[in-house]
Amino acid sequence: MKKNIQEKEIIRKFQRAQTTNMVITGVSLFILPLLVISGLLAEHNQLAIEKPLLYLCFAIIAIMFLSNIFLRRCPYCGMFMGKYRFFPSSCPNCGVKLK
Repeated sequence: MKKNIQEKEIIRKFQRAQTTNMVITGVSLFILPLLVISGLLAEHNQLAIEKPLLYLCFAIIAIMFLSNIFLRRCPYCGMFMGKYRFFPSSCPNCGVKLK
């Protein structure tokens, strides 16, 4: 019984981390083109907001990258899940069930 509760807790933690990661990635992929278009329009109109927009783009890309590194970990052993398995059913390192 205790193992079943522990498995459910691991699955819940992994699903929460994966949902957070998908939201961060989705929002970033929505905002990034808008920032690029804004930067191009600012450059065309010779406005002084080009550099802050560039820094914001780099920050968003860094947030996406870091969220993938820190949120794609096994909640049981803490190892990185790998970048090629989007929705793994188990941890490739320890074999714990994630779905």
